[in-house]
Amino acid sequence: MKKQNLKFHVLFLIMGSFLTLLSGCSSSDDGDKVTVIDKSKLIGKWELFRYFDSTGEEGEGPHTNFCGNKDYWKFETNPLESIYSSESWDPECTSYTASGTWTLVDNQLTVVAQDEFESFDVTYEITELTATKLVVKENFGNGEYWQTELKKAN
Repeated sequence: MKKQNLKFHVLFLIMGSFLTLLSGCSSSDDGDKVTVIDKSKLIGKWELFRYFDSTGEEGEGPHTNFCGNKDYWKFETNPLESIYSSESWDPECTSYTASGTWTLVDNQLTVVAQDEFESFDVTYEITELTATKLVVKENFGNGEYWQTELKKAN
């Protein structure tokens, strides 16, 4: 009688462990992991370092240092909103500024801003964020994207 009771308890423990293991997994766990970015790491001034298109070619653009000044993005936060600003220079050393707001959900960074010419609403995927490096990717569909690497300004 005791032997049969022991078998029942062992079988019950094995089944319970198996069910607990199964309940911890779901089909959405495989490959659907979203990186949650710590918002405080984004705060500050970031200088554009380089960027690439989906072919891996380095692009021409606002990171180019025409006038001895570096293009930058700046992320600030206050109790009411998150402030975005940027500055870039063209080949004639004319400065262009943009300002607006930013939001961060998981690893999706959305910037809504206005510069001298137009307003824009862009969502980037943050693919890397460390204390000194920020990499964002703007997806255009059909596998095409623009990836920008920024370095933390001193």
